[in-house]
Amino acid sequence: MAFSSSSSSKPREGSTYDVFLSFRGEDTRYNFLDHLYAALVRYGLCVFKDDQIIQGGEKISPKLLEAIKGSRCAVVVLSKNYANSSWCLIELTKIMECHDQKGQLVIPVFYHLDPSDVRKQKRDFDTAFRQHEKSSKEIDEVNEWRGALTAISHLSGHHISDTIKEGESTTINKIVQQILDITRPRSIDKNLIGIESRIDKVLTLLRIEATQEVRLVGIYGMGGIGKTTLAQALFRRISHDFEGSSFVKNVREKSSSGGVSPLQEKILKDILGRHHNCEIEDPEDGATMIQTRLRNKKVLIVIDDVDHANQLEFLAGTPKWFGAGSRIIITTRDEHLLSDTNANYKAEILLYEQAIELFGRHAFRKNSPPEGYKELSNRAISYTGCLPLALKVLGSLLRERQADEWRSALDRLSTEPDGEILKTLKISFNGLKKSEQQIFLDIACFFKGEEKERVIRILDSFGFHPTIGVRALINKSLISVSKGKLVMHDLLQETGLHIVRESYPGSRLCEKIKDYIRNKRVMLPYLKFIELDNLDCLERFPDVSGAPNLESLELSFIWNLVEVHGSVGSHRKIVHLRIIVCSKLKCLPHRFEMEALETLEISSCGSLEIFPEVSACMVNLSAIDLHYCSNLKSIPNSICELKSLKTLNLQDCNQLRKFPEDLGSLEKLSLGFQEHPYVNRISESTNLHTLRNLCLLRVLDLNERQIEDKDFFDILDTFSSLEELYMCGNSKLVQLPTSISRLSCLKLLDLNECKQLKIIQALPSGIQRYADLDRWLSIHIPGSKIPSWFEEQQQGSEITLKLSPKCRTAIIGFASIETLSRVSSIDPSLFFSSQPKSTIFLLYPVHPWLPPSSPLPPPLTSTSNLLLKTFPYGDVMFNPRWSVLILPATSLVTLQHQPKPLTIPNPTRPIPYGLVKIRASTALS
Repeated sequence: MAFSSSSSSKPREGSTYDVFLSFRGEDTRYNFLDHLYAALVRYGLCVFKDDQIIQGGEKISPKLLEAIKGSRCAVVVLSKNYANSSWCLIELTKIMECHDQKGQLVIPVFYHLDPSDVRKQKRDFDTAFRQHEKSSKEIDEVNEWRGALTAISHLSGHHISDTIKEGESTTINKIVQQILDITRPRSIDKNLIGIESRIDKVLTLLRIEATQEVRLVGIYGMGGIGKTTLAQALFRRISHDFEGSSFVKNVREKSSSGGVSPLQEKILKDILGRHHNCEIEDPEDGATMIQTRLRNKKVLIVIDDVDHANQLEFLAGTPKWFGAGSRIIITTRDEHLLSDTNANYKAEILLYEQAIELFGRHAFRKNSPPEGYKELSNRAISYTGCLPLALKVLGSLLRERQADEWRSALDRLSTEPDGEILKTLKISFNGLKKSEQQIFLDIACFFKGEEKERVIRILDSFGFHPTIGVRALINKSLISVSKGKLVMHDLLQETGLHIVRESYPGSRLCEKIKDYIRNKRVMLPYLKFIELDNLDCLERFPDVSGAPNLESLELSFIWNLVEVHGSVGSHRKIVHLRIIVCSKLKCLPHRFEMEALETLEISSCGSLEIFPEVSACMVNLSAIDLHYCSNLKSIPNSICELKSLKTLNLQDCNQLRKFPEDLGSLEKLSLGFQEHPYVNRISESTNLHTLRNLCLLRVLDLNERQIEDKDFFDILDTFSSLEELYMCGNSKLVQLPTSISRLSCLKLLDLNECKQLKIIQALPSGIQRYADLDRWLSIHIPGSKIPSWFEEQQQGSEITLKLSPKCRTAIIGFASIETLSRVSSIDPSLFFSSQPKSTIFLLYPVHPWLPPSSPLPPPLTSTSNLLLKTFPYGDVMFNPRWSVLILPATSLVTLQHQPKPLTIPNPTRPIPYGLVKIRASTALS
């Protein structure tokens, strides 16, 4: 029976076959040629091998000549009887013609004969040609055969001989490698936008150059992002560097329908050749067979779309299954399955420019949209979120459609996602556990862009076990975390919303929430967080006794809320209670007995008049914020039982008339927050004499209070623990009495914008002590003259002070001030005669409304306030506002005034200067 055969592999683009084999069957068919053919097929090459047994007088088939023309290269095995066959000589003549005209690669193999015998047609070749010439052959044809033999003998080839100490298998490997080099793909599919950079990144992880190790590399990412496309491009590029290769596609789908065994058979057949016809019934047997047959082979295997660990267990159990230099590439949506790989690559969405190009190729068959479609294209690309699959599907869907059809299709997609895209993305959802599906849908509907930890706390209240559930969604590339917030691709969110609309209309949870808002008592035993805002339908917040594990309750911007149910006030688990901007709220629970409560904020509730009584059981409550409750009339005396209370904010409680008299018993209390002393302050209507018992108060904020009652300063000494006193903006304060000096603990005194203040009779001793101990001091002093306690005062432009070396241990720095009427700019290099090496005390003018980082706007009037402040050791800190001269403690300091940065109405007028020594024992002279 006569027949021809070729390998089942597909040839490279533009050719019918990769290799054409020309040989004399009786010499090499069942030895060298058979081994060569098997090796070529094993590397995935498409090979033509004519197995027809030639009978005398038969003509060569035209199909055979077409096969020669359609092959990228030809291997000619020249053996003893090659020239006896006219078929072989006709093949050779055609091969050399293709070589000359098309550049076809020709590889001669001189099989147990001398190349010179071929070149000169000697010995067996001479005998063969004598026989051809005696036959009825035309002499011109015979001469063509001779020319073809002479030509091929001059080509570089391989010589197999008993005198050459090289085995046939070595020669075969060289031939295969030579063919692989010329058949290797030189370029990637033209439609694979952005693939090159991704291939380069994975190649770096594969480390092909490490030939003695086996490496497993994972490619993971959401569905439709291009994992398989990337793996295929890699496979085409590098598969020829291996002894065998196999691309196992759609593992998830195929294993679910037919099991793993057919996939094991495919791997073995792809690598060992089609003659390896084995049927595997038990995956355990298949795994053993793969390990046994491939452990000494350098192989490339791609396992595509894995969704379960046992698939990897049976297809590529461990690196020991494969020979040195092998590479295993795994694509999956679930990063968790890649725990045993050497390295992993997260597939990335396309850049916007790449997305435009890919979309354009599918929608318009060119790289960019034509005029009239640019805005529509941007809208379509925005919908896809630059996901490659969606770009291809949507581009193909809109191809050759009119602009109005585009608009209609895009409008429809906002409510009805494309079926093909949805089908792909739902695969990941269907593979989730039930609780993970619930978490996915909740994130899609409510929590996209929210803080991860906050969402976990909320979901935990529903018993979803969100810590492991959220991690599972991250592993499966359904969500990610950026800067602590949950991120979900727009199409995945759209998929989730579609699932909810389709499968969960009127869900049980939604009905419970509706019942809850309708003031029905609903059992929600796992609920831990309630946050309601902008809910106009809510007038009375309902009973929370059915939510015994509630930890946080926040109601904000609920404009029609009038009443909060009494069960809130007796709840035992609420830690944070926050009710803000509920302008109609009038009724709170009559008493708070909330044992777990730590923070209580009821702010900007302008209709609230009565603050509830509180219980001593609230030992954890540390902060009460009632700011902007403008109609609040009183604070109950029971608040004094809150021994842990640290902060009480009553800013803009303008109607407050009654204040507890025993607040002094609260050892930790600060009136106003230290962090924001200029924002939180006591109401102007508060009778300050009610504060006289606050002997343990540490911070007192009286900013903007216009204090006229001179008796108030007589009670200041009762604040024996006071550390910070803020009295900014008191335009009626003229004299700071001596009683303030009795505040021995005072570290900070702020008198900024007290423009009428004329006299400071004394400063607290605590300021001096803390200035020395803590290296920090802040005093605001108004006026246009240099204070009298500056030791050196004079007119001019220079101060020269010579000190004795002995005084260096006592003096730690100096402060100097010049009073200016106008400043345009200041260059610090013009002021400092040397770098300071000790503590610096700085005195400078401050404009009260000027932000800290702003430049000083002219004019800076001479009535601006003055600030004395210390800085730690090190470089001088400079600010554009400062108009000061700073002196370190050096033996001799000469400070030359530089007029360049200053703008003064009368430059001829002398400038007043002041200088003060800062001693270690006394902060101020």
